Amino acid sequence: MARAADGWWGLVSWPVYGRGADGILGDLFCSAWIPAGELQASSRSTELPGYQQLLRLDLPADTTAWPVPAARSEQIWYHYGRVK
Repeated sequence: MARAADGWWGLVSWPVYGRGADGILGDLFCSAWIPAGELQASSRSTELPGYQQLLRLDLPADTTAWPVPAARSEQIWYHYGRVK
């Protein structure tokens, strides 16, 4: 969770299986910043402990400077920036 001048935002990520820019099928990793009001906690009991580890930080006014998830070298990552 992160706070910007216009409110709280959450960085979400998800994997999809598809064709990357190189034309090869495989796991693609996606992420985006979305308004925190759009987030809903998972009801899976195995995921609940992870919510206690959520970082909270202040974001700069320049949205291009907002952090993105770190990717391993073999991962194909698509970050969509701020959504909405």
